Amino acid sequence: MFNGPEYSYPPYANRPHIMACIDILGNNEFWRAVEEIAAVSEPLLEVLRDVSGGKPSIGSIYESMTKAKDSIRTYHIMDEGKCKAFPDMVDGWWQNKLHSPLHDAAAYLNPSIQYNPEVKFLGIIKEELIAVLDKLLPTPELRHDMTAQIFVF
Repeated sequence: MFNGPEYSYPPYANRPHIMACIDILGNNEFWRAVEEIAAVSEPLLEVLRDVSGGKPSIGSIYESMTKAKDSIRTYHIMDEGKCKAFPDMVDGWWQNKLHSPLHDAAAYLNPSIQYNPEVKFLGIIKEELIAVLDKLLPTPELRHDMTAQIFVF
């Protein structure tokens, strides 16, 4: 675009800010950084779109976050530092700002997650589900009945 004839003649030619733009846009390092930003932000934007899309998302946000982290890891598979750093930042954001045991309970009760052979975090979310049941159900008898039904489910 900046190599066209309209930029090589006055009044645009040799203006400092135009030359700076041409240098930036011609820099391969700049475009690699743009590609990396897009690759890291796209999975996270998909999670935000799922959450704010108007349909109930509590049962799928756990899976969406896991997919986002896996996507970021896959992009940075050759760079061990970034492969760990970006998912760690996402984990910190998830654990400190968003995560709730209710997300885990809803994920466990979501059949598309529970019966998916590719899901590897069922043990963790089952523990959180039981913790939620302990808070919600006042008597040991009710908790015992519910826990027995959960294991059948």
